[in-house]
Amino acid sequence: MQNLDTAVTHAPQAGPAGKPATGHEQDWRALVDHYLPVVPGKSGWRYRPPQVAHPAQGWKLHISATLPNAIDVFRRCAPLLVARGVAFKSVKTLNILGRLNSAIPFGFSQIGKFITVYPRDAAQAVELAELLDSATQGLGAPAVPFDRQLRPGSAVFFRYGAFGHEEVEIDDGTRVSALRMPNGELVPDLREPGKAVPDWIDCPFQAPAEAASPPTPLQTRFLCYEAFMQRGKGGVYRAVDIQCSPARLCVVKEGRRHGETNWHGLDGRSFVEREEAFLRAMQGLPFAPPAVIDAFCIGEHRYLVMEHIDGEPLLHACADPQKKIALDDALAYAAGVAQLVAQLHAAGWVWRDLKPANLLVDRSGRLRPVDFEGALRADDTSDTPWGTPSYMPPEAKRGAFAGSHQREDLYGLGATIHQLLTSWLMHRDEADPAAQASVEQRPALGRLRKGVPVHVRDLVAALMDADPTRRPSATAAADLLSGYARQVLPVPVPAVRDSAMVRRVREKMWKDVQEMLLDEPVLSEA
Repeated sequence: MQNLDTAVTHAPQAGPAGKPATGHEQDWRALVDHYLPVVPGKSGWRYRPPQVAHPAQGWKLHISATLPNAIDVFRRCAPLLVARGVAFKSVKTLNILGRLNSAIPFGFSQIGKFITVYPRDAAQAVELAELLDSATQGLGAPAVPFDRQLRPGSAVFFRYGAFGHEEVEIDDGTRVSALRMPNGELVPDLREPGKAVPDWIDCPFQAPAEAASPPTPLQTRFLCYEAFMQRGKGGVYRAVDIQCSPARLCVVKEGRRHGETNWHGLDGRSFVEREEAFLRAMQGLPFAPPAVIDAFCIGEHRYLVMEHIDGEPLLHACADPQKKIALDDALAYAAGVAQLVAQLHAAGWVWRDLKPANLLVDRSGRLRPVDFEGALRADDTSDTPWGTPSYMPPEAKRGAFAGSHQREDLYGLGATIHQLLTSWLMHRDEADPAAQASVEQRPALGRLRKGVPVHVRDLVAALMDADPTRRPSATAAADLLSGYARQVLPVPVPAVRDSAMVRRVREKMWKDVQEMLLDEPVLSEA
């Protein structure tokens, strides 16, 4: 995790949130200029100091917000806090809030920490929590990982933590923020599940009433045991479906309500629902994305259970410029990718996130595409930029544009073929996250690899043309590359490592797998 005070210039690798209108940032700047006068030089925070000295540690309150409602949340809360002379801080820009809520690059524990309040004591913490909860009623907010929520649906979260700068060294040699126990011993101030309230201190907040709820599919059927990814919009987990005989591996994708909500109001749940619609529409087509096994809601979150593809990302084969793929194999993979994109377009859809990392090579060498949260029907349009910057065309990075989104896929196809043939690491041309990628910023194929057929070099240049109307169709690209299409050996991968886990789930009784289980609340925090 990076510290917000030192990492404010970094940007996420993907851009689903879009950019705020200029007026939003101007309104925000006016608010923080008025309420948060302290601006540390390189910090991403702005502060209001306390009117009286506060302790070195105590109860912290976090008020969560989405990008669209952040200004409203702040306007409701800041006057209340100023009137009581309490110390608090918030982000310097709304762009930083978007990155906090995405967990990139600041870390999963920072999600939702829009306003941090430092009460003087436990009594004031409880009073402020109730006032802030009332002030923010009805405003959706992402959950703050590892904090406790004041009550279900509240935008107010709390934890006991350090206010000062004392540190302690943990087992791996890292120095972390520290708390002082009543006996004077320093202990780590951990952002982990179950650590919001240390066991050596009394919690002054009223525990919410626990209502009995029926078991969820994540408790009775799909046992999640490994996280591929965790970020604000949700997680992706490897799981075992124990309802089958024999048990089978699967992938569970979580879409969190209010997670990474963008300026158009779309959140993690929206994106998972979009991917679900795409995958159901593609079932039975030669395009061969993962099959849908199940989909369900737990609370406000949406879960999509998909086929587990036994393979490795194509990226693994083309991420080292010193170890290029054999030319014949690279051309064969290029032909396969072009054919796959042509099939997707013929089915009436657009991918918008084509890159080697989203192409799995299974054990037979077959290409299997994954990750379709940004997919659109061919005749739909979207004002939300989507994709990974190095594979996005210049026009997509500039925001809304006229015309078919298929042109984004065509640029991504060109960038992917370029990387397959050269192993050139595309992010090199984006040392500045704000830079606009263009074909001119990438070395030409002929400079990076000898022997690439001239018509293939011309095809890649055309697919990455700055003028989207000049990019050839995926069908034309597939036709040109068809002479290279053949079965290739799969990307070298480690030996299968899941059989032992599957056997354990099949053979043990339910009570013996409880410790492996990640039920819904833990899954949202892990």
